[in-house]
Amino acid sequence: MLKKYCTQNGGDCDTCSLSSYNKDCKNNRLLTETEDRIVELIATQALSNLEIAQVIGCSERTVETHLHNIFAKTGYRKRGQIILHYNQK
Repeated sequence: MLKKYCTQNGGDCDTCSLSSYNKDCKNNRLLTETEDRIVELIATQALSNLEIAQVIGCSERTVETHLHNIFAKTGYRKRGQIILHYNQK
């Protein structure tokens, strides 16, 4: 399932969150299933890029690319921001 993430106010939109979103919010950005899985692995297990690569079956470089895309879509710059926001849901 594809999820949308709001980037308003650095991801702190009143109507959107990492677990739900307002379809009318103009700040929503679509994450792929793989990006969503990586967010979940970071937030729930605090895995490294190498560990994530082993879990999802790709190279560490591919994980880095996915992370780059996640950061671009969410407006976050650090893993900690993703973890905090994910755990607020």
